[in-house]
Amino acid sequence: ITQDTLGRPGELIQLVDNLEYQSSYLFQTDYVRPLGEKTSYELGSRATLRTINNDYGLDEVLSDGSLIADPTFNNQFTFIENVYAAYGIYNGTIGESMTYQLGLRGEITDLTTEVESDTLNNRSYANLFPSTFFTYSISPLSDIQVSYSRRISRPGFRTLAPFFGFSDNRNFYSGNPNVNPEFTDSYETGYVRYFEKGSLYSGIYYRHRSGVIERITVVEERNGEEFTRFFPI
Repeated sequence: ITQDTLGRPGELIQLVDNLEYQSSYLFQTDYVRPLGEKTSYELGSRATLRTINNDYGLDEVLSDGSLIADPTFNNQFTFIENVYAAYGIYNGTIGESMTYQLGLRGEITDLTTEVESDTLNNRSYANLFPSTFFTYSISPLSDIQVSYSRRISRPGFRTLAPFFGFSDNRNFYSGNPNVNPEFTDSYETGYVRYFEKGSLYSGIYYRHRSGVIERITVVEERNGEEFTRFFPI
């Protein structure tokens, strides 16, 4: 390498110190109540509490062995995500040939990111996630299944951390603490054929994503030189 991260010519020797601490807690309770041979309902709740503290430092080793910190790559980032959920499921029948399951899950997400102990970004959002499953028995050996479900994909710690990741002098990646979650609606229809020692499933499905998380590229200037930065939106 002929240029260091501070723009000076010469050999580049670096020391990276990355300390990361993570704690996770899960609290869950479920209740199932049969109402008949093929009828029942379920209730439950769940809380997931997660905290990540990341301390990243990059120092350049000078010719005399001393260290000089590059402030561009020194950062502290705290990620706190608490998700509270409750759900209900009902299993029932229609006639002798059809069974179904209706479900609804509600979630509240409380998200906090903190940069260098002085920049707080608090975000909170509530969502509902319905699901339906129908099975129609054509014969003792074959079924038709139809389903719908809605899911969420939350941005993770690395996606939200607004700091540069260093790979070379011209290409940098950073996160974006304002990224919103992504949602997927899934529709599926299938046919199941049962055999003495197994079964065969074939089906078609359609999935629609909204709020899709994308990565964009911009050209910026640092130390008088252009470089490329990648970050999600």
